[in-house]
Amino acid sequence: LNREIAEERNKTSEVVQSLNERIKEQEFITKKMELDRSEEQKIAFRTKNKITEDLEAITQQLKEKQNECKELQDELNKCQKVAFDTKDELSKEVDNFKKQAEELNKIVSVVSEEKEKLSTELANTRAVSYTHLTLPTICSV
Repeated sequence: LNREIAEERNKTSEVVQSLNERIKEQEFITKKMELDRSEEQKIAFRTKNKITEDLEAITQQLKEKQNECKELQDELNKCQKVAFDTKDELSKEVDNFKKQAEELNKIVSVVSEEKEKLSTELANTRAVSYTHLTLPTICSV
């Protein structure tokens, strides 16, 4: 009977020891899972921070690009105004040149008409001898 009891104690002791080992294994696995979960949370936190920093940097770059675009748009508007002003001035100059050309054409037309009249008069003019007028003057000297 003592032997049976001893054997039962040994068996019970082995079972308890086996159970204790399993409990230790479960505790180890639980701690490892907690550490893994903690590490995952750290990684997630670092990733979130990195993404936030990247987004802030991108946002800053976008603001800078928007400012550059605004400056370029302002410069373009100034250039367009200068171009329109210059176009208006050139249009006025062209109009002035056209008026001057019209006036010059009128003058050329009048001069041409006068030339024609003078040419006609010259063609109709007869040569006159002034000898009888100038000879007495020459002789009296």
